[in-house]
Amino acid sequence: LQCYSLHGVWLVRGGFVSAHAHAHAHAHDRHASVALALGCKQQGNEALKSGDSHAAEVLYTKAIGLDKRNHTVYSNRSKARLNLKNYHGAVGDAEKAISLSRDWGKGYFRAAEVYAETLNWDRAVVRYEAAVALERAAGNDVAILEGRLAHARTSLARQQQLVTFAVPGGAGVGAFLGLLLLIADVYSPQPHLQHWMLRLITVIIAAAFGAATGGVYIYFDDLKRQSYLLEFKTAGKGGASGSAATGVGGASSSAGQSSGSEGASSTKQQRVRRKVDKKPPWVKSPTGPSKTST
Repeated sequence: LQCYSLHGVWLVRGGFVSAHAHAHAHAHDRHASVALALGCKQQGNEALKSGDSHAAEVLYTKAIGLDKRNHTVYSNRSKARLNLKNYHGAVGDAEKAISLSRDWGKGYFRAAEVYAETLNWDRAVVRYEAAVALERAAGNDVAILEGRLAHARTSLARQQQLVTFAVPGGAGVGAFLGLLLLIADVYSPQPHLQHWMLRLITVIIAAAFGAATGGVYIYFDDLKRQSYLLEFKTAGKGGASGSAATGVGGASSSAGQSSGSEGASSTKQQRVRRKVDKKPPWVKSPTGPSKTST
């Protein structure tokens, strides 16, 4: 009985040692992955500074595959993808950086830059305001950010003014053209619109046509701005591609694997693709401790 008891203690103790060794090995692998991810990030930073955005995107994707918690890598890949005109992937990475660190101003700045590039000024203003508030609270210089914010607000005001006056302005232009047509008809050798009712109908039709033209312009202008943020695939160096799944949920460990997974899921993603919300998501106040990054 005593031997059995000792053997049982040995088994329990051996199991504890085995579990402890397994946890230690897991922690070691985690640290090794983080170290490799930092190395890929550093190489990506150098490629981005040299102007090779394709190589930078591939390296950042590898870094994210090794460490999906580093919000700075998502921010840097957002910049690389913005340079490549992959707006959907850029905004996905920026919003992912925000979700990982809501009190980090640079993530909001990255998102604002994408929205400004795609003329979505309402969203850009919201993100710039959050970036200015967070950077000012952190004691950083916000002069450049305030300049970007002022420009975004001015552009938004112009955009809203254009939308407000597009339909009535088009109607006014149409009515003016209708009046010119009536004057030309009156002074022609053989007038065709002699009855006042026909003249009135001509002006009304011309005004309605102008108003409809203004409405069509508003629709297609909004559609163009939203289409910038829709998903698309780009064939970069090494077969890298920009996708929402990569931008939000992480990336594959290599560019070739990323391209292959996108090809398998592109059909499903196209079926569930929806129009981007017109109103930007409001920024939540930071509740956690301040995070620093390198």
